[in-house]
Amino acid sequence: MQRWSIREKVTERTRAVIVVHFGGFAADVSKIREAIPERIAIVEDAAHALGSRLPDGAAVGASGNLTCFSFYANKNLSTGEGGAIALFDDAQASHLRSLRQNGMPVNAWNRFVKSTSMLYSNLTELGYKMNFIDLQAAIGRVQLRRQPEFQALRAEIARVYSEALSELEPQVRFQRDVSHPDHARHLFTVVLPTDRMTISRDEFLLQLRAMNVGASVHYAPLHTMPLYVSSKPASLVQTEHLGASILTLPISPSMSLDDARQVTDAFQEVFWRSVN
Repeated sequence: MQRWSIREKVTERTRAVIVVHFGGFAADVSKIREAIPERIAIVEDAAHALGSRLPDGAAVGASGNLTCFSFYANKNLSTGEGGAIALFDDAQASHLRSLRQNGMPVNAWNRFVKSTSMLYSNLTELGYKMNFIDLQAAIGRVQLRRQPEFQALRAEIARVYSEALSELEPQVRFQRDVSHPDHARHLFTVVLPTDRMTISRDEFLLQLRAMNVGASVHYAPLHTMPLYVSSKPASLVQTEHLGASILTLPISPSMSLDDARQVTDAFQEVFWRSVN
């Protein structure tokens, strides 16, 4: 199989690379920084990674890169919708605050409390309606205080999964370091041995669902979706194989350890009747 480095894939037109901390496992952004030119920015997708730590021990969000968190309903910290960007540049932060308020140079509150702010409301670029409302922030503050409790329960669920399904290794594989303290465990993803199974991953998933197990798939390869299919389809053999083999088991602080054991019992039942 042909191998290539990150440096070989960037071009003069490349302005940024996006690093995804998938499932809550923090990628080594310092190694990526070493591998690409300084002119190229790194943006971290930390939608899954609130509470996880980088290999150097720093919290995800503390690298100095633009780091984007999600507070959607199923995230480790949820406000129902919305998110946050962690950064260390005051000018960039002001720019982002403006963009989330339709590109206006001052926020709505200052327009009410500072009469002079009404004199400086000319738009210079197109923004968005993405303001984070006070109700969402209030929910988030409560969720933030409960993060140690939530993280501990996620760790216990992951331990139950790992211990109960370890007898299926190496046929069933887990994400690396999913039991490590620095992993946020937003997802618990397994790779099924589809080449040895009598059913597909999708059929495996549907059987778990029929047993009241909220398994899911994260995520399908983009290049296989109708929106992105070009006249010259890409051939990404490894990506397509992985995309057809991965399965996500439910993991949430709303679960109990008994729930987790029911998941592993159902998983083992479906697995043993589906392998050759």
